Amino acid sequence: MYDLEKRIFLNDNYQKHKSISKVQKAYRTKYKSKTAPSASVIINIANNYKTTGSVQRRRCVTRKRTVRTHDLINDLKNLFMDDDKLSLRKAANLVDASHMTIRKVAREDLNLKPYKRRRTFKLYRADYKKRLDFVKFVKSRRLNLEDSFICSDEAYFYLHGGHNIQNDRIWAEFQPNERQEKPLNDEKAMVWCAFSAKKVYGPFFFTENVNGENYLEMLKKFFWPKHAPLQKIQRYYFQQDGAPPHRRIIVQNWLKRQFGDRFLTSMLWPARSPDLNPCDFSLWGTLKANVYNPKPETIEQLKENIKREVKIFSKTDLTSIFRNLKKRLDLVEQEKGGYIEHLL
Repeated sequence: MYDLEKRIFLNDNYQKHKSISKVQKAYRTKYKSKTAPSASVIINIANNYKTTGSVQRRRCVTRKRTVRTHDLINDLKNLFMDDDKLSLRKAANLVDASHMTIRKVAREDLNLKPYKRRRTFKLYRADYKKRLDFVKFVKSRRLNLEDSFICSDEAYFYLHGGHNIQNDRIWAEFQPNERQEKPLNDEKAMVWCAFSAKKVYGPFFFTENVNGENYLEMLKKFFWPKHAPLQKIQRYYFQQDGAPPHRRIIVQNWLKRQFGDRFLTSMLWPARSPDLNPCDFSLWGTLKANVYNPKPETIEQLKENIKREVKIFSKTDLTSIFRNLKKRLDLVEQEKGGYIEHLL
């Protein structure tokens, strides 16, 4: 929303320069703002001034309207052109119409739909370059993701983590006041898993907090015995994220000895990039959607459910995940290292 002073400033500058970009630049300079009004807002203010001689929005001063008139539709259209985050109830107050009428106008006459803004992880300035550098590394090596890439990660699974409150309803004439009890400190299992397009390594369950020592022991005694017997193991690249246990020198040195320059060190893997780790964008979500059916009563039952679901992954599923990763890397390059999930 823009107050009268700002609307006058925008109109005066547009009448003077006849250039949207110059108006936006002047606005950012005067109000020390990183953002500026969109082109549609500026043009709408200028057109309103041209037709009415005023930069103020037209306001309805009559009683609340329940009929979807042409004037009401135009008023609401102008409001949403000025502020697309305006709530229906606030819009109803501004044009003095009922909430249900405004809802019908927005949906049926203006064909508007209420979209949620996506929440995503924060990228820092240096992250853009590191993400691009990783894409360049994959392409310079001509790395076949479907044939020679192993990704890995850990995640917590909570014993009572499968309760969806949105789907838990009781149909009754009166409030039944029933409760869904959940422990204050829920039991949990720390799960490590790795997979390529051809094989799943895991799950492995840590019995204590993960540190450099027990993580390295897991790699030596659990992961490597499963990986070493494979044919042409020298073609495989190994990925892990930048969690503190992964960055320990003893871990990095051991993986370098096993994989050589095919180990993606903590310097190569881009930080804050769950959208590039197949474990984050595929594996964990799939598992957490399925391991609570049937609902486990003990932590051991939860672990058995996890083992069951991991075994279900087929080679077709795994291949599809790595094709998705290739598409994501192309999008990272297209977006110059920026966010990509809104494009998927």
